[in-house]
Amino acid sequence: MNKIRINAIVVLVLVTIVTGCSIPNKTDQELIYTIPQKTEEFVTFQEAVDLSSCAIVAELLSYEINRNGYLEYTFAVKEVLRGLVSDDTIYLIEQDFANIPYELKEHYILIMTKYDSLFHEVPQFSLISRLFIPINDIEKSSMYGEPLEKDTHFNDVDELITFIRNTETPAFDLYQKYSTSTEIATIVKDADFVLHIDVIGLYVEGTIANSNTYYCKVTNQLKGDGLVTIDNSNVILITLLKECVNVNESYVVMVNLVGKNSVIYSQSSKLSVISINDHEAIDEVESLLSIH
Repeated sequence: MNKIRINAIVVLVLVTIVTGCSIPNKTDQELIYTIPQKTEEFVTFQEAVDLSSCAIVAELLSYEINRNGYLEYTFAVKEVLRGLVSDDTIYLIEQDFANIPYELKEHYILIMTKYDSLFHEVPQFSLISRLFIPINDIEKSSMYGEPLEKDTHFNDVDELITFIRNTETPAFDLYQKYSTSTEIATIVKDADFVLHIDVIGLYVEGTIANSNTYYCKVTNQLKGDGLVTIDNSNVILITLLKECVNVNESYVVMVNLVGKNSVIYSQSSKLSVISINDHEAIDEVESLLSIH
């Protein structure tokens, strides 16, 4: 089977970027918790479908350039062919859709990756290989702007849909662990670490996701094993929701590991940051951990 050169969709998860005990480059960190990024690969149509976490039939409702300069397409979900898509509407965000000839009110098969984290209001979807498959004219289907390989031929759209449905179990959704609970007992139990910290500086300000990453000094570790720090100091990096901390102030935080040996940690829920001055809330956390 012939292969063509495409940009396969992957998400740059922290574990693949920031490992070990040294301070990561800010240029690397700026990629974290953004929309899915691209890395160059050589794949076939079959491999592109295998890489996806979901596939749907959808109608294009609207599109716009969002505040970060990316094209954001709004699609109505008509049928789920593969994976888990529970919403009636999805938002497809990409950096370069200029050569994909979408038309309003037309129907398409979208073969995508799905990424979810605390720092996005809704799950983020991104096309695999810029696959363009118009329901009404599959002969115009393309992958990264090029016609599908000659030996990838389907007699009609029903045959193509059957092929997608019969592909093996989808890849796991790309998911950054977080809790949606509003119960502090559940949040404490589910968090990998509970830490007393001093926020000592801004590492990088998020431009796409609703998050900033800070240098934080760990003054007490209430829960968790194997905390990895920068250069074996007591300083780590924590990605937190915007406007939930101030530099030079102290907090108790519940955070999760992002990856093995990563020095960056992630806020575990919307309620996982407690001011050091909130003695009642801190007493409750320490009581749950049986710390006296």
